[in-house]
Amino acid sequence: MASIFDVAGESLFSILASKNRRLYFSALMVLREVYRRELQIRRSDLVVALVASMEREMMEWDVSQDGVPEGDVSGEGAGEMATLSGRAHLLVRRLVETGWLQTATDHTTFEEVLEVPDYAAELLETFYRIVHPEEKPYHSFVYNTYAALKTADEERDDFMFQALRGAYDNTAALRDSLRSLLHNMRQFYQNLQHRQEVRELLAEHFDQYQVEVALKTYHPLKTVDSVHRFRPRILQFLRRWMQDPQVLEQLHRSMLLHRGSREDADGRMEILRMIDFVRDSYQSMDGLLREIDRRNSNYSRAAAERLQYLLNTDRDVKGKLIEVLKALPPLDKADEETPVLEELREALPVYRVAVVDEGSLYREPKARRREPPRPLRVRPAEAEKEFEAELREMRRQFRRGFSRREVIAFLMAQLGERDRIASGELKIGGVEDFIRLILAVVRADEPDVPYRIEWKEGSVRVGAYRLPQFDVIRVVNGRGLVG
Repeated sequence: MASIFDVAGESLFSILASKNRRLYFSALMVLREVYRRELQIRRSDLVVALVASMEREMMEWDVSQDGVPEGDVSGEGAGEMATLSGRAHLLVRRLVETGWLQTATDHTTFEEVLEVPDYAAELLETFYRIVHPEEKPYHSFVYNTYAALKTADEERDDFMFQALRGAYDNTAALRDSLRSLLHNMRQFYQNLQHRQEVRELLAEHFDQYQVEVALKTYHPLKTVDSVHRFRPRILQFLRRWMQDPQVLEQLHRSMLLHRGSREDADGRMEILRMIDFVRDSYQSMDGLLREIDRRNSNYSRAAAERLQYLLNTDRDVKGKLIEVLKALPPLDKADEETPVLEELREALPVYRVAVVDEGSLYREPKARRREPPRPLRVRPAEAEKEFEAELREMRRQFRRGFSRREVIAFLMAQLGERDRIASGELKIGGVEDFIRLILAVVRADEPDVPYRIEWKEGSVRVGAYRLPQFDVIRVVNGRGLVG
């Protein structure tokens, strides 16, 4: 396996392991700014930027502790170290020697220019993002996946592969976002034990956790961009595509058109891998979501317990004074002398103060006196018979329940001899039929049921019930007979 040292050389990170690593890191950040600003980096421009940004750090630079070759700090090199410009030139040479810069010649002016290799540019950006982390807004990964697949399924045009690629990228980004959310929760949970002040704990909880974790990622994940909200329809699109050879062929043609090639032997396998990745990711996401919910609950409970502990602890004078005041007698018994009150009066000028306010005339209501309970009247024989009949009927309904066979039979009876029926055509005789319909729709994703559900937009009223628009389609051998 290739190593970064095979590409960048053995001494790339030597400057970051030296005693002057902070100086070199600052120089790398200056190099990044010049690289982003200038099309071509001249040595003189980089020297000016280093002098302008690192004057104090370069004057304190002790080159002898840095493993610089002897010729650089003695003889002519020693004179060079006497000026800021000389130190900046030495710093540039160190970046060239370790592989962060490469020298080249401008063919127009024959002037020496400096180039930043690809690996160095990537590392500079990574270092900068670590020191200056950017806010990562939560994107609607789940909805974007659903919207891309829905549009592609309706259009069936030459952009189907781009839609599948977008769904694949959004699913991968969703998994990365959930992992990042999980690790951020763990970090906040661990930080609780290091908070010794109530102010620090409240600032971290409300200014950081609630803003960076709860509002940006956790809240959208549980509401507008819920996985459970869009997952059934996403899986329905993917399942339909996997079972339709024409759709797979259209995806393959779209991929070849997108890549500008006539033939791709592994193209079909790549399409199937992308579909499987999206489908498997959403089917296995429940465990990750449960772990996120559990950690969010644990953090909220631990934060409340830590806050209560900090409020009640006697870590300073204020806390000790609170404990002393708790030990004083109640106000209605303040005239009684107690050992605590006597000691407190000797150390502090403590006096009893009474004022008249709007609550002075208030009296607590007295508890209502309960009368002895009266015995229950004996029910007549007719009421006993009705009660027994209702109890037997309830037991019969309870024993009967709503079995899987009964639920499937109910929906197949609605289909009758037809192969498709709309939700507006269903017959719902009462609450029991409505419950059977709900259970039948829930079981539609099971592999061996003889029907499937095709969802549509809008809703329809059937009797006293409002139902979403959908079609029930008869399925034989895993394939729908209609559409």
